[in-house]
Amino acid sequence: MKHTQNGAQLGAQLAVQLAVQLGIRLALIVLIQRYAPVVFYGDTLHFREIARAIDWHHLPYRDVVWEFPPITLLTLLIGPCSFGSQTAFTILHGAAMAIVEYSTCLTLQRAFPNLAKRIGRCWTASVPALALFGWFRNDFIVVMFAAWALIAIERGRTATTPIVLGYATKLWPIVSLAVLAVQRRWKDFWRAAGSAAIVTAAWFAWSPGGFRTFFRYRQATGLEIESVPASLLLPFKHYTIEATSGAWVIGKHHFQTWSSILTVMLLGFVAFCVARAWSAETNSIALSGALVLGSMLMSRILSPQYLLWCAPAVVVLWAQGHRMIGWLYTSAAWLTTPILWNWAALRQHQQGWVELELLARNLILVTLLMAFTSAIRQPTVRRRTDAVS
Repeated sequence: MKHTQNGAQLGAQLAVQLAVQLGIRLALIVLIQRYAPVVFYGDTLHFREIARAIDWHHLPYRDVVWEFPPITLLTLLIGPCSFGSQTAFTILHGAAMAIVEYSTCLTLQRAFPNLAKRIGRCWTASVPALALFGWFRNDFIVVMFAAWALIAIERGRTATTPIVLGYATKLWPIVSLAVLAVQRRWKDFWRAAGSAAIVTAAWFAWSPGGFRTFFRYRQATGLEIESVPASLLLPFKHYTIEATSGAWVIGKHHFQTWSSILTVMLLGFVAFCVARAWSAETNSIALSGALVLGSMLMSRILSPQYLLWCAPAVVVLWAQGHRMIGWLYTSAAWLTTPILWNWAALRQHQQGWVELELLARNLILVTLLMAFTSAIRQPTVRRRTDAVS
């Protein structure tokens, strides 16, 4: 009887905690939609327009341009639930992503029970700064899949499903294949790679034209103004900032040169990380974090919500004692919010301090990348109690 009472009391405490956490998030979502600059929640305006355009006679990719991979289409199901209201759509989308976000934190806590309290504190210290606008994008879905993949790899179990689901959501979780290769888990490697190829083939078969449009949309031109190369240039020279493919860019006519330089840098960095991990016992979480962050920083695009992609690796490593990684990530996260708040000034070259703040944020991210790379050869201490029960 006492055991039953204790179980019921614990369940009630967890229910109250869940209600409080989600209630706080819902209140913030409403306040952001009401008072924040439109750049915080503006993506949901576009999502709703696409949701309204799709029907049985106007299908995604075939008839309606959708610039994200297939699984993100699920978020458009919010459309019929909003009863034609843009405000309702924005709030419902934010609430759905907030549930996914908090569920990811709980999943990591359950996967590493000895670190559960630390993971909760680390998540609360860093992720909310990015969630203020991340709730109005679709990135928390792929962050959840990335967390599942991280846990599966740490446990030595197959990570095919979360890797492929992540690939079908935002493409970048395919970098986990490098972690599987380093661990010589070739069966899992080829299973995940083959499944991703099947998803790609099915996507292409559904709409060859839509598939090509997706990749042409991503190629575009120029350097997005929040990218590392652009942040190094903006404070010291006045550049013409132009809109293209949903991004504000500089150097529109020098794209090919920058693209080649960044591609070579990324390939060299991936090779360096794999070589560093190949002949030594490896911290797979740090390797994953380094590859994800490297793919972000050595790219012509660095949208603010991309920083969320590193969250699972950061909070686990931070909880395990890699404090430098945690503090660098938290600093970058909390610098990102005021940059986005002053997005119009950044876009129009109106306030030089915003450009300097962006430069400082990106230099912190470069330092974070170095910290991830250093931690690759600091093996995680694996305990049976740290695995998902």
